[in-house]
Amino acid sequence: MPSIFSTFTNFLKPKPAKKAFTHVEDTISLTFNKTDLTEKKVGEVLMSEEHELPFTDGLSWKFYIYPAGANESFKGALYTLIWVTPKVETVYNYSIGGPAALEHHYYTCSGGWRPQRFESHQALKKRFVNGKLTITCNAKFKITVPLTPMAPRIYQYCDNVPKDFWIVVGEVRLDVHKNFLSLISPIFHSKFVPGTVESESGEIEITDFDLPTVKAAIDYCYGIEPIGVSVDTIVDILRFAEKYNIKSVTNQLEQQYLHFLSLDDFCAIVKYAWEYSRSDLKIACAKFYNQNKEKTTNLTKFFDLSSDIVVPKDRHNHPISRISASKNVACHRCGSMAYMSYLFTPSSVQVSVTVTITFPPPVRHPTNFRVA
Repeated sequence: MPSIFSTFTNFLKPKPAKKAFTHVEDTISLTFNKTDLTEKKVGEVLMSEEHELPFTDGLSWKFYIYPAGANESFKGALYTLIWVTPKVETVYNYSIGGPAALEHHYYTCSGGWRPQRFESHQALKKRFVNGKLTITCNAKFKITVPLTPMAPRIYQYCDNVPKDFWIVVGEVRLDVHKNFLSLISPIFHSKFVPGTVESESGEIEITDFDLPTVKAAIDYCYGIEPIGVSVDTIVDILRFAEKYNIKSVTNQLEQQYLHFLSLDDFCAIVKYAWEYSRSDLKIACAKFYNQNKEKTTNLTKFFDLSSDIVVPKDRHNHPISRISASKNVACHRCGSMAYMSYLFTPSSVQVSVTVTITFPPPVRHPTNFRVA
């Protein structure tokens, strides 16, 4: 039986810090040729670019394919491998498209990584389209996050100061702090100087945004995060912040879409990025499109994108005068039928004075994407 002294000293020992966990997901696709199955040597590898995951303190990963097999003992089949640095618990699966879609079951790794047998050459050959096949690896990484106290939101500091200004939207008046709006927006600040109509009346009328957008935008400025709102509402908040030059809002909201785009967000963010000439967002949209070509072109809203953004072309690189949901359209110059490819125009993004990022030229299938 432990003594009272030992029990007391054990109680005084520092306890290990608690850890919280979160999951980060990412996707890498690799495309290879049918000839690689026979022309590549055993052990010869095709490798993706290294993906560094944002907000993970340096976590990165790569995706490898061994077309002819990982070693002499495993010939006649395609093998895959992922490499994660530093090693963390990872759940991942593989999928391919083609005439018969295939999804491999989930694997879990937390230590060493070794090649996984994907499929025999005989089974894979029927899945190639025009001599090419794309394998996609979907990975979910379990990472630790520090348990840190959350800083108070701005609205929590404002309870002891009465609101002294109104934002008028239609028949509704929203109470706000005039000095707070002056701090976050140079546009609001210019309207509140002595002698302006707004300063004398104690209100400002907003007619080009609806009430839900204005309320959501003002709440977000105060530090009340939008929960359960659609991407369209988020984009409306961005437009509001753009008009009133509230840079802290645009910077924070745009940041999440630079790294975490989804199919649900894609079309709305594309429209916003091109409307406001956001080069970084355009590049993020282009990368997402190139990793999800078939899924994005199957979105209904994809066909609603402006012709200033999307230019459909046929296999002869001729512009097509109309967009068809079936993607089989006639070229208005030569009359031939072709599977459409989509080009996001113009062909490049000027990133700096000396560097231009240009995406690959269009191909017949799958579709390709270039950014303005």
